[in-house]
Amino acid sequence: MNGVISLGSRGERVLALAELKLDKELYNINSKSNGVFIDESLSDSQDVIVKYNDKDYQVTIVSRKNTIGDANRSWNNHLLYDIMKSFEKQSKLPIAMQRMMVFGKNGRIYAEQTLGEIGIKPGQILKCIVGPYIFNGTKDEDVNFPFNRHEALYHDDGLVFIGLFAMIDPPRPGVPEAVLKCQSAGIKVVMVTGDHPVTAKAIAEMVNIISKKNSNRTITYDGHNLNEMKSDNCCAAVVAGGDLQHVLEQEMANPQMVADFWNIVNKENAVFARTSPQQKLLIVSAVQERGGIVAVTGDGVNDSPALKKADIGVAMGITGTEVAKESADMILLDDNFASIV
Repeated sequence: MNGVISLGSRGERVLALAELKLDKELYNINSKSNGVFIDESLSDSQDVIVKYNDKDYQVTIVSRKNTIGDANRSWNNHLLYDIMKSFEKQSKLPIAMQRMMVFGKNGRIYAEQTLGEIGIKPGQILKCIVGPYIFNGTKDEDVNFPFNRHEALYHDDGLVFIGLFAMIDPPRPGVPEAVLKCQSAGIKVVMVTGDHPVTAKAIAEMVNIISKKNSNRTITYDGHNLNEMKSDNCCAAVVAGGDLQHVLEQEMANPQMVADFWNIVNKENAVFARTSPQQKLLIVSAVQERGGIVAVTGDGVNDSPALKKADIGVAMGITGTEVAKESADMILLDDNFASIV
């Protein structure tokens, strides 16, 4: 456990602790394959065996014409799709939901592959599980995702599903209250982040940048709903960097449209997501051009242009890069937004 605690980041500690808790035998990536299985009694046929839902299906490949002549395709030139199509008729399982593997071999096989490419012979035993994958439950029988390497055909392309890790970087204590203090003093707090718009909106609501009363009156700009955002019913705007870039590219041809855009998105609450360093700089400039006095917080090299452009640049003292600190007017020793207020 001491070794886990000594790792650098919280994310590393979470993953390392999980690794300690895993059953090394159950998730042994070095387990050997159980070999290849063939029903020799079908070696002279056009049949394969497909195991599915604890049943064995004897599937016959229907010969079809090749693409360049009238002769029937050879066995090796048939596609796995031909097996899947015949199996669909027997099992009623749509091809789109079939996940095929060669019994006893590692990895998934695909509909567009030929039988010769895969190495499937008459009488070959295949295994089918159902997709899309279901992740509910904690036991093998509760899900249909390939879990265990020692069950040789329950995995996809040599990977073993162990679990999903969901991590969050929560707001620091005191930040929501600090944002409310800013707003009560007439200071607008705008979020400019590289996060996905959905994530950015959720975090903005957690820290009161988008107030609870305006949560249902928030509009995400999609490139076509600017008139909708003009409405008094819209009190908060979320703008993604890609859509912002599309607007900015029209500045030479239609500067008035771009000016109108900035005026409209300059709402009581505003969030800019998936932004580039250049866009951060332009956001600061747009607010200044509309009479705003701008303070910018940041910690990365990419933040330095906006920090320098701002009336007050505030860099993080702990996680901040040297470039960001040199570009700032003030350095936060505890990296806490609440300390500014």
